[in-house]
Amino acid sequence: MQLGTDAPFERISRRTRNLLLQAGLSTVDEVMARHRSRELQRLPGFGRQTVGEIEKFFPVRRLQQPYATVQPYITADGSVIRELMHPAVHGNCRQSLAEATVAAGAGTLLHRHLRSEEIYHVTAGEGEMILGAKSFRIGPGDTVCIAPGTPHRVRASARAPLVLLCCSSPAYAHADTELL
Repeated sequence: MQLGTDAPFERISRRTRNLLLQAGLSTVDEVMARHRSRELQRLPGFGRQTVGEIEKFFPVRRLQQPYATVQPYITADGSVIRELMHPAVHGNCRQSLAEATVAAGAGTLLHRHLRSEEIYHVTAGEGEMILGAKSFRIGPGDTVCIAPGTPHRVRASARAPLVLLCCSSPAYAHADTELL
């Protein structure tokens, strides 16, 4: 077996490369999976220094996200999003979690996701949810499941912003969002 030629393998020390080879880890994905499952630290020879070197050069992310470090952005549907956990950034695998804020009196555009199932959980504010042909009030503590392909949108009341947690599986992707 030969180690991958990806950049991380080229930057680590010979000792660490040999340890990875002995452990049967020859691709970046294999190293990342073992790191995420915390199995790497239990392998023979993989002490704090070796794991630290892997964390420095491989795209293994800590599965923790301090809220203050999350930069908001605007999604295709028009809401302001803070991506709290996303595979492209944090190293988790199958889902994403974001906080969406819709300004008081504003709403998102009607849209659907072709592949992703979403779960919305309202943490602050009140508003209206359109889900397929249904329309209903939502407020703090309410949770709504949105099946793939279902048209949906939210509108915040005029009194305060609507804040909700959005969990998507598979993870949110602009390309999976179709505006209607």
